[in-house]
Parts: sequence; C-alpha cells; structure tokens
Amino acid sequence: MTSFPKLIVLTILTFILFSCAQKSSEKQDNAEESMSMEMDHSAHADMQMGANTPSDESIYNVSSLWKNRDGKEITLKELSGKVQVVAMVYTHCEYACPRILADMKRIEKELSTDELKQVNFLIVSIDPERDTPERFRGFADENKLEQENWTLLNGDQGD
Repeated sequence: MTSFPKLIVLTILTFILFSCAQKSSEKQDNAEESMSMEMDHSAHADMQMGANTPSDESIYNVSSLWKNRDGKEITLKELSGKVQVVAMVYTHCEYACPRILADMKRIEKELSTDELKQVNFLIVSIDPERDTPERFRGFADENKLEQENWTLLNGDQGD
C-alpha cells in the first residue's frame, strides 16, 4: 500500500475529480448521464483496506499536540492503525467545507460495516482559534459525526 502522504493526495484528487465529473455530468442530457452512471467498477472488487506501518515520511511522525472534541491532547501517531480520510476545514465555513464534509459522509455511507472498522474520518481545523473542543462537539452533533469514526482536531496555528 502507498505511504500515508500519497493517500492524502489520492483522497484530495478523488474529491476534485468527483466534483469535476459531477459538474460535467450535470451539463449532459439524460441519455449521456445514464451511460456515465453505468461505469464498471469490477477492477476495484479485489482491493483490500488496511493501514500499513507508517513510513519515515508519515504524518504520524509529527510530534505536535492536537486537541480533539473532548479537549484531550493527542499526537497524530495515536491515530495510526486505520486508514485516514483527511480534510482540512473550519466549522464556520459556509462554502467549500460543507461540500467536503458531505463528500466524506457519502464515502462513509458507501463503506461496509467491516470497512468502517478500518477507517477514520479526520477533520483538521484551519481555524484553531474558533474551532475549540466545545465548538467541535456542537459541530459533530449537528452533523452526526460519530465519535468512533470521526476525529476532529485543533492544533496551534503553525501545526
């Protein structure tokens, strides 16, 4: 499996490609749209999920401390062992961030129960002053982000 930084890049590219493909399909007529919806995904049937040992380039080696929604300080290394679907957003965002969150929730919904046990959805705040643990708890409740599959982290501005 690829190293974690490559996974982040692939996740971001998937979001971008999905958004572009979705906009393109909206412009097509119904016949073309139905053809694009019948894509063959059989090549992905044998893919295995899992998180390998982090490489030296892994973000798990970042030593900074992060606060989660409970106010507990953790290191990124504590998240190792699961595939991480990562997005950098802020909870007061009204434009791109809700779309990113919706895409992550759609991915979560598409995963089987066994796959969900191997995945964590990680929200990293880019507004650490306002995204306090209290704000994270409210945001998680509003968006039904379950504690076992969703981690919301706030670090220092430089982190």
